[in-house]
Amino acid sequence: MLDVDKATKELRSTTLEAIERTTALTWGARAAASYRLSLAEKTAKKRFRRFYEGENFRQEAFEHASMADEDGRLLREVRDEVEESRSEALAGLESLAVAT
Repeated sequence: MLDVDKATKELRSTTLEAIERTTALTWGARAAASYRLSLAEKTAKKRFRRFYEGENFRQEAFEHASMADEDGRLLREVRDEVEESRSEALAGLESLAVAT
């Protein structure tokens, strides 16, 4: 359910840049968490699903980070932090392909 009153208060008290920054960090954390969860899944199907979700969250993080600042600093920070978890999850998926 939409909470328009809450959104109105937020828009009156917070800059758009701050909202975009917070949103980028939230989506980035979701991406990293999804990649980590991918490694813990027991079946290949579930591992791929978690990785796919991570890819979607990562893209959202990039979109919001790119709107948060003009010099790309936040985008690079989010990318670098997410990339470690993504690389590990991708290696885990690649090991499944080698095993089959």
